[in-house]
Amino acid sequence: MATGTLSAQQRSVLDYAAANRGGARILLATLSATGAAPYIIATGGDVIAMGGYNATDQAVSLAELERLVAEGDLRSVQLSGFTGQGAEADPRLAWIRRNCAQVRLDGVSDLYRCGA
Repeated sequence: MATGTLSAQQRSVLDYAAANRGGARILLATLSATGAAPYIIATGGDVIAMGGYNATDQAVSLAELERLVAEGDLRSVQLSGFTGQGAEADPRLAWIRRNCAQVRLDGVSDLYRCGA
């Protein structure tokens, strides 16, 4: 995995996601394509942008998010970049904050661990 293009905080997120992936099919989910891009470049894939380009699309619906977590296909979600119009009212954001544990890493406060 090439991580030269990542900031120190992004490397911390990626290292955490990899260490806590278990059998999850998806290494990490972010809420925008902009947020996902550095991780996709560094890993070659296994990262999804749930909110599309500007984090307001329903590229992954709430029902799909719930299914991915319940089936163990997704464990780590980073909420950075979730600033589009109506972002705070998005049910996916509320679900993640309610059902996933916030992970504190040095300089990172927007990472959540979901599922077992």
